Amino acid sequence: DKEAPVWSVLEKLEKNGVEVHTNARLSFEEHVGPSEGVFYKVKKDNQTVYLLGSIHLGDQSLYPLNEQINTAFEEADHLAVEIDIGDLDEMEVSQTIMQQGMYQDGKVLSEVVEEDVFNDALEQLSALGMNEEIVDQFQPWFVTMLLSEVALQETALNAEFGIDKHFIDRAKDKNLPIISLESVESQITSISSATEEEQIDSLEYALESIDDSEEELTQLMRVWRSGNTDVFAQLREMNQGSDQLAMDERDLLMSGKIEEFLNADNGDTYFVVVGSLHLAGENSITDLLKTRGYSVEPPGGF
Repeated sequence: DKEAPVWSVLEKLEKNGVEVHTNARLSFEEHVGPSEGVFYKVKKDNQTVYLLGSIHLGDQSLYPLNEQINTAFEEADHLAVEIDIGDLDEMEVSQTIMQQGMYQDGKVLSEVVEEDVFNDALEQLSALGMNEEIVDQFQPWFVTMLLSEVALQETALNAEFGIDKHFIDRAKDKNLPIISLESVESQITSISSATEEEQIDSLEYALESIDDSEEELTQLMRVWRSGNTDVFAQLREMNQGSDQLAMDERDLLMSGKIEEFLNADNGDTYFVVVGSLHLAGENSITDLLKTRGYSVEPPGGF
């Protein structure tokens, strides 16, 4: 595998205390045929849970999906997602996130980050109609989130083609019950839990890499379409500090809810769609379920 040496070097750097900020700008070949995705089946007695890793943003190239994925969804009695985005009041969510993302203790962003970082962020966020007075009230993690929105404005990728949105729409067409595994509040708490230093590091990296966002997402889609779970596991391993802890905590909570599906004793089938990193690597949902004794099978084992 020609990518393996690159991952090995990155891992060695991290183990030696070198801080690595990268989504590993590697080039992957375009997958031929339907998307394989990150897909598993978990069974206990008469209970079945299918786990599909999502790409939250994308384009038409993500489709069609492997027929096993579509067949599994047609068997489902319930759809479970991180958050049922179709059931949210967008205005209310935006207000909640903005309130959480603003300083409440008298601090201002311009005094927390370097002057050039603040000016770069201000220049980028002007695309969203935000001026200096507004931006100065934001915490670094929230500015990083907004920069993602700016980056996406320059691409053809959007949430309408996201895998979770795709299945939420299909579930509504079938009148399938939709279960949210998380809440907006819990996700905001997770995103904002990093230390100030880590938030600033993430902000600086976001500014440095904003022009590469479309290429990075394109490569991620190629990995997802090919079903290469090893790459997602390696990407998860590269999360550091509070980001890693937050991911682990979220997966601990979501795996608990998925275990409830497996113990429901109602003979139902649950189709679960969560971000692909939640199904890859150590302390992921799949890893936790295996540790608890469940058989987690990839499509070849169905």
